Amino acid sequence: MATITSKVIIQQMLTNDGIFFGDPQVAEIWEYEHLSTGQIMWSIFMKPQHNDLRLSPFVGRHELLWSKELGHVNEIGVLQNRSLPVTGEASHVQGE
Repeated sequence: MATITSKVIIQQMLTNDGIFFGDPQVAEIWEYEHLSTGQIMWSIFMKPQHNDLRLSPFVGRHELLWSKELGHVNEIGVLQNRSLPVTGEASHVQGE
């Protein structure tokens, strides 16, 4: 799991089906709201079974953007475009 704060990097990964130049393809890309800062952030997972976002006390609303299995599910900004709370799989900020 890695937390990404750059919208540009995430957009490149979405455009390239989960691949950032020079890195292996990820399994999932998630967008989430960090509860202590209110910022929108992104998490990537190399294996779906490593996704422990829902266990983090720092993760609020969250949405899957892309996965190997499903492809493109949502665009960047899906959380900002929703007025109701988002439900779904959770995200995790490592080291907090």
